[in-house]
Amino acid sequence: MAATGCSALIIGSAQLAALGEITNSWLLANTLMYLGIALICFTSLALNWTPWLRASEALMILSAYVGTAGVIVTGLPDTTIVIGVAAFGLVPLLPGIAIRTRSSHVSAFNLFAVCVTYIGSMFLRFFLRDGGASLSVGEVVIYIVSPPFAYLTGWFMVRALNHRVLEALAESERARGALQHTLAHQVVLNDALVQFVPQEFLTSLGRHDISEVKLGDSVTKTMSILFADINGYTKLVEGMPPQATIDLLNDLFGALEPAIVDHHGFVDSYIGDAIMALFDGTPRNAIDAALAMLTALRRHNEARRARGLADIAIGIGINTGVVTLGTNGGARRLKCSVFGDAVNLAARIEHLTRRYEVSLLVSEHTMELTGADHGHDIRTVDRVSVVGRSAVTTLYEVYDADPEPRRAAKRAVDAEYYAGVAAFYDRRFAEALAAFERCLATHDDAVIRSYAARSRALAATPPDPAWTGVEVLQQK
Repeated sequence: MAATGCSALIIGSAQLAALGEITNSWLLANTLMYLGIALICFTSLALNWTPWLRASEALMILSAYVGTAGVIVTGLPDTTIVIGVAAFGLVPLLPGIAIRTRSSHVSAFNLFAVCVTYIGSMFLRFFLRDGGASLSVGEVVIYIVSPPFAYLTGWFMVRALNHRVLEALAESERARGALQHTLAHQVVLNDALVQFVPQEFLTSLGRHDISEVKLGDSVTKTMSILFADINGYTKLVEGMPPQATIDLLNDLFGALEPAIVDHHGFVDSYIGDAIMALFDGTPRNAIDAALAMLTALRRHNEARRARGLADIAIGIGINTGVVTLGTNGGARRLKCSVFGDAVNLAARIEHLTRRYEVSLLVSEHTMELTGADHGHDIRTVDRVSVVGRSAVTTLYEVYDADPEPRRAAKRAVDAEYYAGVAAFYDRRFAEALAAFERCLATHDDAVIRSYAARSRALAATPPDPAWTGVEVLQQK
């Protein structure tokens, strides 16, 4: 509208300047017509920034019809034909510009109105301006028939082109929708794959996603390995239907897994009723995660008791050492896993929680790397040589998660307990037995009973000089 208004203003101003030299009523009418078009265009443009947008659109269409018809009637012959045909050629576009419609009915009606207005304008010109001069057949064809025919042809061509364009746009929209669906599906698929192969595992391998993983990829690093297993699982699920067993495990794992994630670990795998988790950082994270798991288990058991179900007990074993994370398998099936002696020892330690009737056992390697300022309640449980290993491992119990009466009782006998342990490994078995019996008078548990039984046996039958006090275990 700005360009049209400016053009009309320039033409009108030029003709107004010429009126001083040429006195012509038709030129004056033509000049006023151009100036009127400019005024309507600028008014329509100004209304675009007001609430009267519809009025702006109406003025736009009014200026096209009335202004163009007026120019044809009042203008000079050569200029009239050029401007009139060109201007009316643009008028069929107005419904799409002004009232933003794709309706073919509105477009066809507008084309009909354009043709009628143009033909009427030409006849008015001939009768009013040219004094009703007769027209030859050639002039009728050139001046009256040809332009509307051109408008009609152009309209059909534009409609056909629009149809093709709309089809192309629709096809593009379908393709975009299909691409969005594929991308959304890919996101869902990636999220699902992360549930099978943890992102932390891929990051450790230096991979961004599972598509980059290849058979044989591996990395060696120091990590803490946590194993957790249900005590008495076989008896717990005896007689249960398969679905109930699955629901039991899923409920339990769902309660325990957040404790691992919250302490910067990730679940490597669920092995039946067991959890294997890895911690790539300070071993303190693994210990804190284990204690949080035991706290979560206590809340889980409260909910089970409210439903009339039996409590679940778990044992947790933690070891820290050098492991290899990698992929193994065949050409059609591979698995991401962790390998190493440190992993095997963590599994053995977890099994020993049943022997010593404790919830959390930690290896000496883990406690050494945790540091002396760990702030946990711990006690030495035993020195053992587990199945499959000749090296000796000192086991520690971390009992922060014990119920407060039991935790307080362990603290109360702590000094007497360590005096008995020191006497035991110093081969003063009678003194050790006396210390352990004093502990048992205050607090009875499997660890103290084990030391007392072994002290009693060794006091009765002293060992040979090669004795080290290491408990050699023959069972996993």
